[in-house]
Amino acid sequence: MEENEELKISYKNYDMVIKDALTLFENKTLDFLGLDLPKIICVEDSELYKIETKNNFIDLIFMLEDGTLLHIEEEAHVSSKDLLRFAQTDLMLYGKRHTKIHTVVLTKHNTSMKTINAGSFNYEVTVLNLAKGNWQDDYNRLKTQIEQEQAINELELIFLPLKKLDEENEIYVDQSIALAKQLKTSKEMKTKIISMMVVLMDKHLTKEKILNIWEELSMLNIMKVAEEKGMEKGIEKGEKIGIEKGEKIGIEKGKEELIWKMILKKFPDIQYKYYEKVKALKVDKLDDLSLALLDMKDSKELDFYL
Repeated sequence: MEENEELKISYKNYDMVIKDALTLFENKTLDFLGLDLPKIICVEDSELYKIETKNNFIDLIFMLEDGTLLHIEEEAHVSSKDLLRFAQTDLMLYGKRHTKIHTVVLTKHNTSMKTINAGSFNYEVTVLNLAKGNWQDDYNRLKTQIEQEQAINELELIFLPLKKLDEENEIYVDQSIALAKQLKTSKEMKTKIISMMVVLMDKHLTKEKILNIWEELSMLNIMKVAEEKGMEKGIEKGEKIGIEKGEKIGIEKGKEELIWKMILKKFPDIQYKYYEKVKALKVDKLDDLSLALLDMKDSKELDFYL
């Protein structure tokens, strides 16, 4: 299996969970990053927008309160090639929405690479060096607010690990996740926050670390979220084929995605063809497999259930 291939499969299977986590941005501002922009209303919902692992970072595109769009990218070092890629995305967005686009590039180094001057075409982005400031001060402030049960902007907690990028990335991620777990909120909300941390930190974490976090998330609430979202889709489909059958399809979909992720964690080198076999299982068989998986030592044991 190629490097990060299993992560791509994992993210593909969990795009439903990640899209759900993106609702955290709704009715929030990014003023903690020093951005003077209107409030975010929603994730941009268009055929141009989709979650993927291209360049190890998902495109974040939001509709703002004034009708303009916010496009967020992240690059450790911004090159002229990067600017061209951002510009291509923005031109497609403009062709679709015909509204102003604010493009913000998150980086950890100062750079003068902010503009493209091509004569009749001029393009400019806002570059934010997240390494500026004092990470420990931000961490301590958020920790105090959470311990005192004060209201916080969850986005500031989500972006916290990105403000401290060095050889000890995983330590800062662990500390940020620990803060999220202390929040006096639902398990589903904690799952959303930690999911977005993982997505934003994708390129800065090892494959093993990401899979470990996903495994821990499954203990928090992923099964609940996947089943609920799957049921919603099933109910929508049920308008055509019957509510009862639609709910069944939704629940099966949620479970099969989670169990495939568990299989990937247990057997990282598993062939992708097994995913199709998991998708073909009924709910009762999925339940049997999920329990048996805990004691499996060899991927060949899957054949008995698949």
